[in-house]
This record gives sequence, C-alpha cells and structure tokens, in this order.
Amino acid sequence: MGLVNRGGLFTVYENPDAYVVPTGSIKYLASGELILAFREAPRRARLSHIDPESRGVILRSHDGGLTWPTAETTVVYDSPDPRCGLQDLSVSVLRDGTLVASFFQWRVGDERDLPPDPPPGRYLRKAPGGAGLAWIDGAWTVRSFDGGRTWEQEPHPVITPLGRATTTSDPVLELPGGELLLPGHGIRPDGTDVAFVIRSSDRGETWHDYTEVASDPSGEILFMEPSLAWVDSARKLLCMFRTRGGPYPNDLYLSVSADLGYTWTEPRRIGVWGGPPQLLALENGDILCVYGYRRPPYGVRACLSRDGGETWEVEDELVIYDQGPGVDLGYPAAVQRPDGTILVAWYVGGEPLPDALIMGRLCEVVGS
Repeated sequence: MGLVNRGGLFTVYENPDAYVVPTGSIKYLASGELILAFREAPRRARLSHIDPESRGVILRSHDGGLTWPTAETTVVYDSPDPRCGLQDLSVSVLRDGTLVASFFQWRVGDERDLPPDPPPGRYLRKAPGGAGLAWIDGAWTVRSFDGGRTWEQEPHPVITPLGRATTTSDPVLELPGGELLLPGHGIRPDGTDVAFVIRSSDRGETWHDYTEVASDPSGEILFMEPSLAWVDSARKLLCMFRTRGGPYPNDLYLSVSADLGYTWTEPRRIGVWGGPPQLLALENGDILCVYGYRRPPYGVRACLSRDGGETWEVEDELVIYDQGPGVDLGYPAAVQRPDGTILVAWYVGGEPLPDALIMGRLCEVVGS
C-alpha cells in the first residue's frame, strides 16, 4: 500500500535541436488545460546549464497531460540582452487566474563586464568552453493575465540581501490569505549558502520580507533549491531542501513554519537520498515529494507523508524511472489530476538519448 505506478513511461517533449534543463512545474488552469514550464536552449557541442540563448517556455495539454502539442509552445520570457540567459523557470497559477513565472538568470562576459558587486563562490565561474566568465544575475518574475498566452516582457526583480547571488527553482506558493511566497536560495557575501522565502502582496509585482529558512554557519551543508507546500489541516508550511556536503550529502532536509513562513524549525533529515525535491499537497491531505535520483540506477523517485510531513514512508519509496544514462536528469514536477492520479514529468539529457527530452509517468496513492 502506498505509491504505485499507473501505466508506462511516455514522452512529453522531444527536440533534437535543443537542450532542456530543468523542468519546473506542471499546473492546471481554470479551463482544465495543463501547462508545463521548462527552460530550453539551443543544442551545443558541449551541454551546459549556462547559455545566453536559453529561454523559458510552456507547453499546453488538453487531455490531462498525456499529449502536449508542440504547436502550442509559448515563450514566457526570452531576455532581450544577448548575454543573458534564463534558468529554472517555474509557473504558478493563482486563485484569481493570474500566472506568476519565476526564474533566475546567468550572464556571460569578460572581466570588463563584471559588475562592481559580482556574486561569490560558484555563482561566478568560467563560461562554457572557457571563453570568458559567467555569473548569476539575480531572480525575477513575470506574469500572465490570459492563461499564459501572453506575458509581461518587463521582469520584476526579486530583491534580497544576497544581491545578484539570488536564485529560485520551484514555483511560487499562494498562501490562504492571498500573499505569495517565493522559495529561493543563494550565497551570502561570506560564501555560506542559505535557503530563504520572500513574499509578495501584489501578485508578484514586488517582493518584501526576506526570511532565511536554513543555513549551516560552518558552511559544510549547502541548503539548496527549496520547495514549499501548505498543509491545510495543520495550518502549516513545509519547506524541503536539496543538500550538498556535510555528513549526509544529498539527503533531503525539511523545515516547518507555523506562522506563514516568518519563522522556521531547524532543518531535519527525512531519510531520503536525492534531489532536488518538489512537494505536492494531495487532495486527501497527503504530501508527495518527488525528486531526482542521481546515482545508479539513475532516475526519478517519490515518497509520501500521510501526517503532514511529520513522517515519511521511506521504506515504500516509489521508483518512477530508473533507466537514465547518467546524472544529467531529474528536476521532476508533479500535479494531481481530477481522477486522483498524479502526473510526474522530468528531463533526461545526455547520450544516447536526445538532449531535449521530457518524460512522464502516472502514479497513484493506494490505501489509507
């Protein structure tokens, strides 16, 4: 009893001329359509998550996610600056129908182009191919008011004390009162990593009340790529993190907030290896966590909590996909369909598979 797969694997999107990484979110519109958000860049001789021509796009499905016509691909944001490329697009659908897309950007140049406040650590590195430099240039949001057909072209900055070293990789969460929380991560000027939330009271136009959720003062554990879920029965927030370093590298950690994200518990391990995670609150109150599995057998897995995140059914971890060619895969996104089944989608890159491949599978919760 627990999580089971329903049906086999299927292809969501394939493009031999592009490189897709990562998938960001799957959401239902009021029309019943599904939208899938992801980042796409031209195919290169050397694959990289840094590309000044990368852009954010969405696909649209009319049959619950089983088919995704490429003719309905919509560009969410493509920077007019030829040196700046989008990364980690996610889209949320608010209760009033507004769509909020969040992402961060890489900028490429040389030492003369460096800003006076460049980001520290791994957020400043050699550009792909060794030509010049690349650095993270902050996080942003844009919105759509017509179901994702058109989008704002002037992005709204997510301003935090981290400056340019501000990133985000998971969808914005709308709280019961209508405020938005954006989960993010970055690097402080002293070089330590931090996961945070920041809120908006105007549907994603401006952001305020930056709140740190998790960090390790020693710098050994890197808390990264947080994902949020609201537990309605307990009126609390969950925040799950991908980690690196420390005594349990690549284990998932969890923090909890009982005051709408203003204070958080000390992060604790849940006993699951993998990442990055995405949380999904199910209709029956269960919490699903899907995550990449970047060691043999490479793939995507899921775990369930039936008590609001207090405990996780680690022994019943579901293997959704285990045929990956290597570590270049994952970033799964999930959505529950009206029939109760859960659609999970993720990217797979690297030989012998196409460099732009998004795969999907249905799973389901059985038992109580």
